Amino acid sequence: MEGRNQGGVCSWIIQILQTALFLAFISPMCLCSPISRFVLCLSVCWLSISLSQAQTPSPILQSTPEWEGPDAVESTSIPIEPESVYSPGLSLKPSNVLNSKPSSSAQRKAPSYIRAQSLDGRTDIDIQMQGEVEIRRGSLLIRADRIQARFTTCKRKPGPDWLPDWFMKADQISFDQDSNQGVASNGSLVFKGVPILYASSFSFPLNNERQSGFLPPTFALNNLGGVEMSLPYYWNIAPNRDMTITTTPMTQRGVLFSNEFRYLERKEPQIPFKGMARFDLMPVDELRSTSRWGVSYQHMGLPDAKTPLSFNFNINRVSDNNYWKDFTTNPADPLVQRSLNNTASLGWASGGFNTAVSVSKLQTLQGTDSSTAIAPSYDRLPQINANYVRQDLGGFDWTVNSELTRFTVDRDFYCSFYPSSAYCYQPNGSRLVVNNQLLTNKTQWAVIRRRWWCRLTVWTQGRYLSVRFQCLV
Repeated sequence: MEGRNQGGVCSWIIQILQTALFLAFISPMCLCSPISRFVLCLSVCWLSISLSQAQTPSPILQSTPEWEGPDAVESTSIPIEPESVYSPGLSLKPSNVLNSKPSSSAQRKAPSYIRAQSLDGRTDIDIQMQGEVEIRRGSLLIRADRIQARFTTCKRKPGPDWLPDWFMKADQISFDQDSNQGVASNGSLVFKGVPILYASSFSFPLNNERQSGFLPPTFALNNLGGVEMSLPYYWNIAPNRDMTITTTPMTQRGVLFSNEFRYLERKEPQIPFKGMARFDLMPVDELRSTSRWGVSYQHMGLPDAKTPLSFNFNINRVSDNNYWKDFTTNPADPLVQRSLNNTASLGWASGGFNTAVSVSKLQTLQGTDSSTAIAPSYDRLPQINANYVRQDLGGFDWTVNSELTRFTVDRDFYCSFYPSSAYCYQPNGSRLVVNNQLLTNKTQWAVIRRRWWCRLTVWTQGRYLSVRFQCLV
């Protein structure tokens, strides 16, 4: 019996090939620290003997089921082939077209569609099928010719050449519809009809639902870490929560541990409540002879959809000023930027009034000399916003927007190299801005709406005070 699955077996094959190539590449490169070499070899061995339930990176979270309504399931159409199969004493006919997307439980109870050259037996006892047998049930497709069968959830080309160059072959495959998992025994990896690798047992998902398991590893080679291998493990905690734990041994530096947790309690168009927390730790970095760490946390939304209180966080912190140039595998990583944003805000809304208080402080990663020094941006400690909207007030719509901000910055390091720069002579300051707008009501006859607008701006910098008032009628 042969088995193939796009979500599990295909990724499993990639893992085997990458591991084999990696072992062949680093076999002559053993001049690394004992700890790094031990963890690296342990990770490779663990990967080789426990390859199971491989996933694709960055699965999509689902919101908490209790907020999902009946409209959350998209309508689709699944056509059934019109042919019927007849055999002496037995007849199988297609059912009507399904007009809705079945759930997982409905797919497990879905009818099976069978096609074969000969069908014998009674439907309530046993059916024996021979000659190009094809069984369809939900997203499953099983093809067999007596003792041999082929299983796939991938789209295939019609005709005898549908079998891919790479596939897994096994003596026995068991399908568990309740857990959406298949288990193969005595399997082997086959390329162009030639078995190249053996596995006593492995499992794979039967559909595209997320499952816990190892993700495909990634490899890198650079002058800082030497040979690097990242082995992520994906933990499907719940439909709306998951965690990815990644171990990255580096031959020249040590071992980096990464942990990313995501949650999605509510999503748009409802009031969102979601976030992501990440923590990276290298207990001993032989490059700097110290421990290294990085923390990143983003959150948005309300704790309760009925409460007027909201809070948002965007926290990014690292252990030292060299972090941005020592961990550059992913340039888009927010932790390898030279200015790390750290913002927290608390908001409240009721009727037409809303207000928010936030603080924003940057962690600027400076260098050690003038060539690597950068001018840090201003921190906002704090920033207060207040807004009010009133409609149909005596035939007018009234809007008020205000913002009060305190700007501060630490210039000491940068100005020690560039004391004559104009940047070094800009004092910290505060700014108040108030916008007031009055607009005539919009009616079905009104084409042009009359507007009265005024702005008040107050600046303070050191001992200086600036006031500006503007109006537009």
